[in-house]
Amino acid sequence: SYAPFSADLTAPTSGQVINSGGAASVSVTFQWVGSDPDNDIASYALYLDNTNGATQVVASQTAATATQTLASGKTYYWKVVTKDKLGNTSVSTVNSFRIN
Repeated sequence: SYAPFSADLTAPTSGQVINSGGAASVSVTFQWVGSDPDNDIASYALYLDNTNGATQVVASQTAATATQTLASGKTYYWKVVTKDKLGNTSVSTVNSFRIN
C-alpha cells in the first residue's frame, strides 16, 4: 500500500487577493485535487488560520472542496491532509491568500 500523493491546492491560489467589496466577511470556496496510487483515498482534512495553516477546521470529508466564511482584511494560510483507507497520510504545501 502506498501513501496518497499530496493534494494539489487549486483555489484559492497562493498569493491571490480576494476583493470583499467592502463586506466584513466573505464566503471562500477551497478546492484541491487528491490522488493515490492505490485509489483508496478515505478523507481530506482542511487546515486554515492566519499564521501557518496548522488549525484544523474540517476534520474529515470525502469531497475535494469546502466553503468557509472568513473575515476581510486578513491573510489566511491553508493546507490539506489526505488520508487513505489504511491510515497513510500526506500533507500538501501551505498556500496563502488575502481578503481585502
